[in-house]
Amino acid sequence: MKTEKTQNYIIVLILLLFFIINIFQLSNQHWSSIMDMDSAVIYNSLLLASGYEQEFRDHPAFTLFLIYGLIFKFVSFLQDIYPVSIDLILGSNKINDTFQFYFKISRIVNSLINIVFIFVFYKLLYLLEIKKKIIFLTCLLFLFSEWYV
Repeated sequence: MKTEKTQNYIIVLILLLFFIINIFQLSNQHWSSIMDMDSAVIYNSLLLASGYEQEFRDHPAFTLFLIYGLIFKFVSFLQDIYPVSIDLILGSNKINDTFQFYFKISRIVNSLINIVFIFVFYKLLYLLEIKKKIIFLTCLLFLFSEWYV
């Protein structure tokens, strides 16, 4: 029993560490630094939040765009500085600041999605009655895989 608690603490500590690293990286990263993905995700999420169709049709991340779009809309209710409407954003003189703001939101949400993923995955393996040691090692494998990081 004590070993299981220690393993849980280790996983939570690793997740917390990754979240802190992500927040630190956000302070030094521009939304356009990885043009291949970040700008497409932000733009398409803002399109969906504005009531338009996504333009990145060959990408299977519609659910991700939808989640981000809904969160962007929610955040727009809490603040008036950065609009969520793509028409207002593109017509403003603070496009860069607005995209940077939504970039930070999307990165934080992505970290939270990954934390929830590990938690659900852990619970699923637990329900399947897999040995605790194997569950722990599998979660560690995911946590340190290139895909997750």
